[in-house]
Amino acid sequence: MPDGDKVHVNLAHRYQKVYKQICEGQYDNAALAHEVLVPLKRDLQSYGDEPFQLIQQVATELNQIPDEPLLKQLVNWGEASQEIDRFAQQTPGRLDAKELAVKACQQQLQELRYSGYSHDLTEAMSRKYVSAVYEANFEERVPLAQHYNGAVQTVVDARLKGMRIYVEQGINSFAAQMMRNGSVASLRCPPMTRPSIDIDDDLFDLGK
Repeated sequence: MPDGDKVHVNLAHRYQKVYKQICEGQYDNAALAHEVLVPLKRDLQSYGDEPFQLIQQVATELNQIPDEPLLKQLVNWGEASQEIDRFAQQTPGRLDAKELAVKACQQQLQELRYSGYSHDLTEAMSRKYVSAVYEANFEERVPLAQHYNGAVQTVVDARLKGMRIYVEQGINSFAAQMMRNGSVASLRCPPMTRPSIDIDDDLFDLGK
C-alpha cells in the first residue's frame, strides 16, 4: 500500500492492508489472520522486551500463590494487585506496552483467584499480553460508522470473529517463541494454515 493510502483513521498504517482485505470480502479467514499477524509481530517488536520481562517478574511472584481453596482464602489479593503495579512502575520501556502487560498480569491474577491454576504462568500471561496488543491495536479499533468499500459493521464483525481462531494460533506461536527465545526480537509469523472448509465463511466468500 502506498504511503498515505490510509482508509481507516483509527488504525496504524501497518494494519491498513488487512483492514481493506476484510472490507473487500475476497479472502478467507485463514488468509486474513495470516495477514494481520505481520503488523502484530511488528507491534510486539516495537514494544521491546520490557513487557515480557515484566511478565516474567510477575510470574515469579504469582507462582507463590497456593492453589488449595482454603489457603487461597488467606491471600491478600489487593496487595498482590498492587504489587503488579509496583513492578510495572519499576520496569523501563514504553508506557502503552507496559499497560497491556499489566492488563495481562491482572487478568491472570483474577483467574488464579476465582478459577483453576495455570500450569505455566509466564506462558499464560504472554498469550494474554499478545492478545491484548492485537485487541488494542487492531480488533477494538476497527468499528466505524462507515467502512471502506461499503462494508457494513455486521459483516466486518463476522469476519473478525471468523479470523479469531486462526489469530489465536498466531498468538500462541508468538508467546511460545517469546518463552523459547526470551525476546521478541526474532519473532516469526507461523505458516498459514488453510482449512479445507471454513464453517465461518459464507458460501459467497468460499466461491471466490
